[in-house]
Amino acid sequence: MQMETFDISLWLVAVAAGKVVGTARNVIKAGENAALGRKRGYISNVCVSRPWRRKGVAAALLSGSMARLRAAGMEEARLGADSESLTGAPGLYGKMGFAVSNSYVSYRKGMPPC
Repeated sequence: MQMETFDISLWLVAVAAGKVVGTARNVIKAGENAALGRKRGYISNVCVSRPWRRKGVAAALLSGSMARLRAAGMEEARLGADSESLTGAPGLYGKMGFAVSNSYVSYRKGMPPC
């Protein structure tokens, strides 16, 4: 498994009234990019506290993330979302210009107590 580069200069923190209200952890997997001949950055762990949702914080974090990745030489950004997310993330990502490239199915089963 390829380790990502740990570069906190790519991360973003949204602050309002002296409190952290959102974050985005962005990564560049240099080895993966070199092996596949591309310049892709990943936007991951976009989080906005409940009172600040639907106020533009996530959109600002995404815009800032893309700017940081572009400044680092990336030509594309990728992120993931749960298609059933109650936060509306997939809709926001579409509005921000992201398009679905892959989808996955996850299975789960409850385990009765022993």
